[in-house]
Amino acid sequence: MTEQYEKLKDTLAEIFQLDQADLDFGIYRIMNQKRDEINAFLDKKLLEDVKEVLAQSTSQDNASLKEELDNLIKALKSAGINPEDNDKVKELKTQYQSAGSPEVLINEVFSHLTNFFRRYYHQGDFISQRRYKKDVYAIPYEGEEVKLHWANHDQYYIKTGENFKNYTFNLPDGLKVSFVLREASTDQNNNKTQQGKERRFKLVSEDIFTFENGSGDVLSAVQAEEAKHLKISFTYEPEDKKIKQNDLRQTAAKTIKSLLPANFRTGLLQPKPTEKNKERTLLDKHLQDYMAKNTFDYFIHKDLGGFLNRELDFYIKNEVLEIDDINLDGPQSFERQLRIIKALKTIARKLIALMAQLEDFQKKLWLKKKMVIQSDYCITLDRVPEDMYPDILKNQAQIQEWNKLFAILDIKKEKGGDLFSTDTVTYAEVFDKEGQMLPGAEMKGLTFMKANTFLVLDTQFFDREWKYNLLASISDLDHQNNGLLVNSENFQALRFLQERYKNKVKLIYVDPPFNTGSDFPYKDTFQDSSWLSLMYDRIKTARFLLSNDGSMYQHLDYNANFLGRQIMDFVFGKDNFLNEITWQRSTTVGSSKAIAKRFPTLSDTLHLYVNSSTTYFFNKQYLPPSEEYKSRFREKDDYGYFYWNTLASYSQETYEKLLSEKKVRWSEGAKFPQYKTYLHELKGNVIPDVWTDINMLNPMSNERSEVGFLTQKPEKLLKRIIETSSLDDEIVLDFFLGSGTTVSASIKNGRKFLGIEMGEYFKPIVLPRIKRSLSRKAAKNTNGSLFKYLRLESYEDTLNNLELKRSSTQQSFLGSSHFGEEYLLNYMLEVESRNSLLNLDQFKRPFGYKLKVTENNELREQEVDLVETFNYLIGLVVKSMEILKDCVVVQGHNLAGEKILVIWRDVDKTDNVSLNDFFRKLDINTRDSEFKRIYVNGDNNLENIRTDEEGTMESGTYRGGVSWEDV
Repeated sequence: MTEQYEKLKDTLAEIFQLDQADLDFGIYRIMNQKRDEINAFLDKKLLEDVKEVLAQSTSQDNASLKEELDNLIKALKSAGINPEDNDKVKELKTQYQSAGSPEVLINEVFSHLTNFFRRYYHQGDFISQRRYKKDVYAIPYEGEEVKLHWANHDQYYIKTGENFKNYTFNLPDGLKVSFVLREASTDQNNNKTQQGKERRFKLVSEDIFTFENGSGDVLSAVQAEEAKHLKISFTYEPEDKKIKQNDLRQTAAKTIKSLLPANFRTGLLQPKPTEKNKERTLLDKHLQDYMAKNTFDYFIHKDLGGFLNRELDFYIKNEVLEIDDINLDGPQSFERQLRIIKALKTIARKLIALMAQLEDFQKKLWLKKKMVIQSDYCITLDRVPEDMYPDILKNQAQIQEWNKLFAILDIKKEKGGDLFSTDTVTYAEVFDKEGQMLPGAEMKGLTFMKANTFLVLDTQFFDREWKYNLLASISDLDHQNNGLLVNSENFQALRFLQERYKNKVKLIYVDPPFNTGSDFPYKDTFQDSSWLSLMYDRIKTARFLLSNDGSMYQHLDYNANFLGRQIMDFVFGKDNFLNEITWQRSTTVGSSKAIAKRFPTLSDTLHLYVNSSTTYFFNKQYLPPSEEYKSRFREKDDYGYFYWNTLASYSQETYEKLLSEKKVRWSEGAKFPQYKTYLHELKGNVIPDVWTDINMLNPMSNERSEVGFLTQKPEKLLKRIIETSSLDDEIVLDFFLGSGTTVSASIKNGRKFLGIEMGEYFKPIVLPRIKRSLSRKAAKNTNGSLFKYLRLESYEDTLNNLELKRSSTQQSFLGSSHFGEEYLLNYMLEVESRNSLLNLDQFKRPFGYKLKVTENNELREQEVDLVETFNYLIGLVVKSMEILKDCVVVQGHNLAGEKILVIWRDVDKTDNVSLNDFFRKLDINTRDSEFKRIYVNGDNNLENIRTDEEGTMESGTYRGGVSWEDV
């Protein structure tokens, strides 16, 4: 093996992640299953292919040259001429000698392959770095006036905040080690950490180790040497910037090594030296990888095969063929380059095919519509039938949450407040401190609940049947629903909501990461590029949800407002830009010593774009009038306070009308009539694009302290935006929800909402805040409400549930000399993962489909809500949802207004005979026109549904471009 070949193998091992053989999670687990086959291809087939291609062309060219040279020498000698003096002989000898041996050419090919792939591969991703010449890069340009280009423009940003939750690796002796994150501090808003601090990984101070046996049972510390799985706990919390991550890592390593049980010492302390660190152990290596992994962002290329093949052609033309330096007098040099190019292109395309297969597979997993793994409703008690109250009184978990949410334990508030007990019954007379109903207190409990109907019930605390009975009692379910919260990575959630909310959102407001450097992960010099990739796909996807007359506000500060303006121009177009709003969030400059040598920053920027510059909705807003002007309103009548204001002249008809309404009068000696102006009609000046009258939240304000969250955005700011760009009951979307300010303001201002948030603070902070907002609204308006919240499968969940299975037929493909390579390079992952991505056998019953998901940093099995998943997949606006005779029956319509019926049955309990009988009892004729479409899980023999121009459709099949393969 040559040095150049070894360099190429090292490069490919890094790209194919073959150097991570012990990792046992995510895509590494999948790569481990295919490591031997990929290694065999790189170790043997690759070298053979290069030799074969070069040997053929080299031997043919050399033989041809040798034959021509020998013939010429023979002819010259026959003619009595000395061949050594002949110019043609000299030329042919030079060509023959410069043709090169196969070994020299092979090394040159390997060198080019190494240079090419290293140029574009950067810490796990392929970055567009098209080098024209030394230090000169080319940007694809198609004649635009201005070209917006960034290094990651053709990649999906996939950082989801869960990468560090499942870091597991295997030791050579069969033991397993996991790094576990405990009490993680997550990205809660744009001020991610306190000033002077940054998040760092740090070993916990207590209970560092958790020991498990091979079945996952937890063992005591005394049983540590019997453990098969060691879990080591870390935190990810703000630390002083002066404390470096490397120092914390070394401290953690020292502590762990001193406490390791004997059975794990040999494996974890085995040497893994590097040039710089000869003393590095396996533990040190994984600690470094673990902590570095989570300071970076990650990408999946949208078309890696096309990108690398284009770049390969560009590389060959500029750095192999060397067009500018071609010597027309020495064709042998040109021919030599062609031989190298032929070999380079042949081998590179095979490697590119394999790389593209891996990347496309990850892209498929990323773009896969995610499953609903939790779906629940929050409903005020006035929407709950009173015959269900006794069950609620017995639900200790629900009562405990009310106590926690609304602080009503042993507190009797004045009637008329947000929350109160009745005149005769207090919370303490009904429940104990644990939320258990006291003996014989049911009647008092019913009285208590009837008096507090604005309390919010959460269906997560109740079983499935009870929940479905409750939902069945609510007519026109989605119409009654005030909004939806989605706990998910926002790109995944936006894609998931496409069919259901396409063109239905009136207003989008986002307050994304400000790209400060401490609030946004990045790779080296690619921070801005990473941020642009994050924003581009999410804004582009969100725009599909925006109505034709809708608007979008993007909230940023000076760190990214110029980039944000460009990306909004890129997605919406410059013609749809409306305003750049300056929000003066503070008037406090601070002491002179605290200000650096620049002007203090007191403002943020909001970019306002509309979906269509010809149809957008805009409700002009006004500042309140001055107190001096309001003091003029001293007189009062049945309609309120007023004063007589001067106006211009009227037409006779208008004047007589106003006179009859007693709204005008003449003052003695006046030239014009006076008009009666009421205080409640009073408006100040029109609000301009500089907002100076709304301050950010004071740290001690009630709004901020109640949220329990480091947020600065006041609901007053969102109220202005909401009132400007939407009307009552229209939908407001925020897909960087943070603490939930946008949703809370939407509820209080009579709008419906869509809120998307990925962070683990969704349940402890966002959900309680929205419940309290809903409760307050119900208490003040005596009109209850409800909203739904979902949790979606994550990208990491998809990876953790993936299994590759190869059939005997597929195995036989690999034995084929030609198709074996084709299968390995192009089809292997797609074919062998097919049943794993979507197990259609489990669709024979509506309940029981389970996935392994990560929650609270633990991997556990969670039942998938197939019913809700399918509702959103087909864009169903639900009218009713109930359980009838073991079947889940969902009725509704799609956005086109077509009536739809969905039946979920347990195929083992409700066979096709029972299904037909069930339809007869429901009085549903599958051939009438009541429902445009009927979906039934499992094969069935229902009569075909009559359709208009499209012929017939079997019930149970999915029409209109929707299938379970799209999930």
